[in-house]
Amino acid sequence: MYQAADSPVHHIWGIAIFGVGLLFCFGSSTLYHSLFMYPVTARVLQVLDHAAIYFLIAATYTPFLLFYSDTPMHGDLLKAEWILCWLGIVTHICSQYFDWGTSVPYLTGELLLYLAMGWAAVLAWDTFMAQLPQACWSWLMAGGLLYTAGVPFFVLADNRPIYHVIWHLFVAFAAICHWFAVKEAALDARQNHSEGPFGPVEWWI
Repeated sequence: MYQAADSPVHHIWGIAIFGVGLLFCFGSSTLYHSLFMYPVTARVLQVLDHAAIYFLIAATYTPFLLFYSDTPMHGDLLKAEWILCWLGIVTHICSQYFDWGTSVPYLTGELLLYLAMGWAAVLAWDTFMAQLPQACWSWLMAGGLLYTAGVPFFVLADNRPIYHVIWHLFVAFAAICHWFAVKEAALDARQNHSEGPFGPVEWWI
């Protein structure tokens, strides 16, 4: 954030939203797993934990789609990510009050929505390949593959609790990869893609 302090405002907003997503996701997860002995509190935190996953996925897309906002496709993808994010959050909240919230079809659909949001970048694959620097692309792909590789451990964790620990390790390392990806993209975009829809940073400071 400090290195990008003189960047255009849409760059700073992208970095800030990603940072909030990380704090929300890891903060809610930490609280949920720390207070599991309190049923009412744990249930609320479990909802926040799932909501934070949707939020982090959309928040991870946000800096890249704001840094490289040269094509209409990027704007459409950004809107789609946040619409799916809030749709997923509202649906998950509603699932707490209906029997279908614990059904296999719903739980499977929720997992598939996470994956669909995460890999929606394939819709703009050529554009991303052309615009992102190689280091950024490598970090971004590594993070996506780590998140995805951890999914089987998440699914099987009900039968083998240790798998849940492994799932969180995948998540932690994936988030680290994406942090470096955002850093590389921010530094590249400041030099090569400073123009954007929201004007220079002086507009709001």
